[in-house]
Amino acid sequence: MAYLVEIVKCRYNGGMGLFSFLKNSNNDDIIKPPMSAPQAGTAPVASGNGVMEVDDVFSIKGRGTVATGRVESGSFSVGETVTIQKQDGTSITTTIASLEAFRKILDVAQAGDNCGMLLRDVERSDIESGDQIIGSVN
Repeated sequence: MAYLVEIVKCRYNGGMGLFSFLKNSNNDDIIKPPMSAPQAGTAPVASGNGVMEVDDVFSIKGRGTVATGRVESGSFSVGETVTIQKQDGTSITTTIASLEAFRKILDVAQAGDNCGMLLRDVERSDIESGDQIIGSVN
């Protein structure tokens, strides 16, 4: 079962430790109850229209080229056709073979996720830091 948790900023109160602060305050103002997970039959997260600026590029022997970065908007999914928009104005079309974040294999990378994308038929020299990966609309 998955929960969505709301993070709320609060100001630290000088000489009081965090546990004392939580113990002596109205916890309803600080700790929000978890929101229920989406129910079956609700609209799935739409894939596509993702934008990711490439932070770094790695070549993994026997696997291929991995571009890392933070998904700025939209989402990406495995098997999706994407366009690498280079800084010189040229572009390359490729397919996402795999998505990974912190050693965890993902089916979908959403906005805000730091991830690595294994890209098919792309050489290390074809992509560099600062290029953008733009997803297709599915």
